[in-house]
Parts: sequence; structure tokens; C-alpha cells
Amino acid sequence: CHPEHKGREATVVHVADIKCINCHQYGSFNTNHPEFDFAREKMPDDSTLIMTHLRHTVFVLQQIKGVESPDVLFKTLKAETMDFSFFFEQACLYCHNPEASGKNFKNINFGQHCAQCHIKSDVIVAGLPKFNPGNPNKAGVETIQQMQQRGGPGILWTFSSNPNLITDEDAEVSKSPILHNDPWIMENLRQIRKKLYPGADLSDLLETSGEVSTQRADTLYSEAIQTLQSFSNELQNRSELKAELDKINLLLKTARRKLEVPSPKRSKLQSFFPLKNPSKRLSENQRADFQQLVFDLTHSKGPECRKCHVVENAGIRRVYANQDILLRAEFNHRAHVLEKRCTECHTEIPMEEKLLKLSVENYSEFKQKFSQIFKIDRARTQNIPKLNTCQECHSPGKVANDCVTCHKFHPNKKNRSNLQMFAQQ
Repeated sequence: CHPEHKGREATVVHVADIKCINCHQYGSFNTNHPEFDFAREKMPDDSTLIMTHLRHTVFVLQQIKGVESPDVLFKTLKAETMDFSFFFEQACLYCHNPEASGKNFKNINFGQHCAQCHIKSDVIVAGLPKFNPGNPNKAGVETIQQMQQRGGPGILWTFSSNPNLITDEDAEVSKSPILHNDPWIMENLRQIRKKLYPGADLSDLLETSGEVSTQRADTLYSEAIQTLQSFSNELQNRSELKAELDKINLLLKTARRKLEVPSPKRSKLQSFFPLKNPSKRLSENQRADFQQLVFDLTHSKGPECRKCHVVENAGIRRVYANQDILLRAEFNHRAHVLEKRCTECHTEIPMEEKLLKLSVENYSEFKQKFSQIFKIDRARTQNIPKLNTCQECHSPGKVANDCVTCHKFHPNKKNRSNLQMFAQQ
């Protein structure tokens, strides 16, 4: 691959495409390279969030420009320039913040990017039935005091919480304010899942629900290990348990190390996380009451969980902040940002003035008038450039288009033993 003695000006590290296409028979990048997997297979983004880019673009620009209506916003923008791509890029970068290297972007962070609009001090959960320990099959939520009395792992936070945030009157429970990932709501959802799906094995250790792709199977085990570690940490001040805790922590450390080793077998073990067999101890009416309680805990008029999240199986579907798509290639935004603006490459969701304004001013009309765009304007849409967008610049006589421009070849030497184990399996 690296022939020597080709002259003083030759670079020994450069590998010609012919060395790659002997095995990878794709030919030139501009002729026979296959379409990217996500586009060819029409793979949806698995972030699970319910989010519209059009409406958020308007809201962000209104905030940047200090105006309150879309009409005033676009008059302000037109007074500066008719090229809106600059402003759209500002809106993109408001949430999609680059890493220090400029190569990739940091994960979206709720506290930094969402909380200002989506968490309000007046949000309240009100009038929920109180859990009755004497009748455990009747739907109800626990107060903080009841959680403390019940005991068990994962409730250390209750002893540092203000119990006065929860009111308990006439067997009804209310709480205000509501936090993002509110521990009181999450713990009540966990207890409801135990009622609806007893014997859920490792699923009892997960805060979130939902199936995962084969590539993300290890996420489940990582979450379960993290929960067990938090349970162990809660007991660290119990000196009489030190010997047992040392054994538990060693086992958890071993489990984390095993997760670092790729294993195709683990992706087949998702049956350890079932939430498909409802309890036979509950009648249909009792199950319906628990499902209604889940809705009341998460509905959009209360804590607004359902405004952004999918709620299923008495749990909130996990959100994948890391949205790496081109797993077998490298892409450097910093090398491209001087040549193209965000919306010149990311074109799947069209950014047009009439669409942006209508999506905010009359969402029902927007949904009816632009039904196809309404379906596309979702977080599940892969708003990633397809192959032909890359080929516009990466072509002979323009920009480098050989294999090693995008594809890593040498594997990480630190993981050589792991790779050998993976190959043997």
C-alpha cells in the first residue's frame, strides 16, 4: 500500500485509489460510489424527539432580533439583506454549537438550548389521585413522604427535596414547579411500569423506554449499569456494607470494561429488556386507570413532556443526543464552512419565508396547505446531504475525491485486541 523509492517529492503515506478498489469495487467516487446508507435505506433519524425546525427557526430569529411577530421579523431581515441564508445559519448555530476543533457539533443540551422556552415556573401537575398502600392495584401517585416510607434504591434525592412542593389534599396530589426530567415524575412512572409490566428484568433499571437499533444495543446495558452504580453510590456511607459494596463496584467496573469490547452477541439479547407482557393481576379497567395516570403525569397542559417526547409503556422514550450518521466516513465541518452555508447542503427541510411564517401564524393551515412539508419537518427526518451534494465539489479538477479523503483506514491500535476478539466471535 505504501511503496517506497518513488522520488524525493513523493509522499509515502499517500495511497492511490487503485489500492482500495481492488477489493472495494466501487470505482471512482463520481461514478460508482454507492449512495450513503441512510439515504439508500431511507433510514429515519432515531432521536425520538417531536420537533419542528421551521417553527424553531422563526422563534430563534425573533429572539436574536428582539421582535415578537414573524411579519416584523422578516421586515427587519429584508432591511438588512435579501439573502436569508445568513440569518438561517445564525438560527442553526444557535442550537448546533461546534466543538472547539470545528470538526463536529456538540450534543444539544436541554438546559442551554431548550429550557428558556420549555420550562416555566407556573407549570403544575394538579389533582392526581394519591397512591393508597392498602390498595396497591388502584392507580395513584406517591408523595415524597410515601417514597421515603417505602424505601428502596433510587430515592436518595427525596431526602434533599422540599416536600412542600407537593400538596396533598382530599386524597389528591399536586406538584409545582415541574423540572425537566423531574425525579418525582420519573420515579412515579417507574412504579407504574412495575405495576403494568411486572417481571420486566433489566427494564426495571432503565429510566427511559423504547426499542433500540442493533448498533445502539449496548446503550441498554450502559444505562442499566449506570443505574446500578447510582444505587451503590447511595449506600457508600453505610460502613457495615463496605465489603459487599466493594464487590458490587468491582462487578460493575468489570461490566463496563466488557461493554468496551465490541460483541455482535449482545445485540441479540434485547429480550432481557421486555415490556410487552402486561400484568395479569390487573383488570382491564385497572390497566386503563394506570394508563390514564401516565397521561395525566405527562400531558401537554401540565409538565408538557408529550410536547417534545414520545411516551409509551409508561415511560418516556430515550433520546439519542449523539446523532452520528456517516459511521464509516469522516467529515470535517470546519473544512467546508467557508465554502457553503448550512442551508446550502442541508436542504431536506426547505427554508422559505412563506413556510416559516405560516408554520408560526397558522399551524393548522400550514399542515393542510403544505402537507408534504409538514410530514418532512420532523426531527426524524435525516436532514443530511446525499451523495450528489458531495459530488458537486468533490470531483476531478475541483476538490480531492480519493478514498482516503473521507474514509479512515488504519484501525485504532489501542483496540487491536478488541478487534481480534470481535473477529473471532
